[in-house]
Amino acid sequence: KKTVFVVAAGNSTNNNDSRPVYPSSYVFPHLISVAASDDFDDLAWFSNFGQTSVNVGSPGVMIQSTMPNGTWAPMNGTSMAAPFVAGIA
Repeated sequence: KKTVFVVAAGNSTNNNDSRPVYPSSYVFPHLISVAASDDFDDLAWFSNFGQTSVNVGSPGVMIQSTMPNGTWAPMNGTSMAAPFVAGIA
């Protein structure tokens, strides 16, 4: 069996190729690093990126997320984008 690791690329407009961010910059054959995309399928303004270190983009802007006390709120981030990829992996 092989384990797939889906990780958020980060939210600091960083090029992970030139300044690695972990765990997304680990060189591991079954690691998928996820950037956040916006409503137009462009890289979200806050998302980290990297031609060789980030593998895929996924919706990460204004994603409805659960909050305390059974409420919901829109959230931004690569941590919002990564679960979409984990779900299809």
